[in-house]
Amino acid sequence: MSDKFNLPVYIDNDVRMAAYGEWKLGAGQNVDDLVCIFVGTGVGGGIISGGRLITGDANTAGEIGHMTVDLNGPSCHCGNRGCVEAYAGGWAIGLAARQFIKKNPKDGAVILEKAQNQIKQVTAEKVQSAARDGDKAAIRILNTAVEALVAGITSVVNILSPRRLILGGGVIEGSPDMIGRIETGVRQKALTAAVRNIEFIKAQLGAKAGILGSALAARDRL
Repeated sequence: MSDKFNLPVYIDNDVRMAAYGEWKLGAGQNVDDLVCIFVGTGVGGGIISGGRLITGDANTAGEIGHMTVDLNGPSCHCGNRGCVEAYAGGWAIGLAARQFIKKNPKDGAVILEKAQNQIKQVTAEKVQSAARDGDKAAIRILNTAVEALVAGITSVVNILSPRRLILGGGVIEGSPDMIGRIETGVRQKALTAAVRNIEFIKAQLGAKAGILGSALAARDRL
């Protein structure tokens, strides 16, 4: 692209750019220490520390979804076991539901019905829909996802001491009550000093966050 248009080109992680957008134009404005976590198909994040986007030596900083929260947990797409994403990513929620339905067809009937009785069509969205209807199996699956997010975010808060924790992504959009539940859990488990002034806030820019963040980051680098 640089050769084609005779312009400088920068490449970065999509979630990190979404975090940059939220920092500059969204829920992270006027704060120089924040962590932005997007829970969608996977779990990704971006870190702003001291008014600077953290990229790390290998440009991989912010992979919060691949923090280990259970040494013997389920396999993750990254090859590790027990990652936050292996419990809370949209793909993992769907997988957990499909496995549950196969073992417990009667108890999983409501979730399966949401997918027109096609088990391959059982997704996180269907689980969230069943949970909103009060289905106990769906609620348990989402509770496990919340527990994993609490465990991972507690470590993030203890390590980085952000002023603001921003949460977004499709799973959060589908279960907005997760933010309050995550906040309650993290406040109970994290170091007292680390959560004294922290704010838990929903992301504001939606699908535009990454696009806006990319444009702003390129401008700022220039």
